[in-house]
Amino acid sequence: MGFIQNIVQPLFEGLNAFLGSPALDSCCLQQLKENFAHWEQRMKKKRRYTVKSAIKLESSRSEFEVLTEKVRPEKRG
Repeated sequence: MGFIQNIVQPLFEGLNAFLGSPALDSCCLQQLKENFAHWEQRMKKKRRYTVKSAIKLESSRSEFEVLTEKVRPEKRG
């Protein structure tokens, strides 16, 4: 996303301003915007998954801690 937003899109916008090509505007720039929207959507899904995983992991830890309090290893002398 950063590559598209900071490098590729400004490059194509500058090229389009220089050439004034309607094909470049309608085809390339439109495709760049669609690609950016696609990756932005995928990142949102990934972030949601990551947050859910972190919450699940946190609850798993607390269950593990509860179990380890109940079960203690034997002392060997």
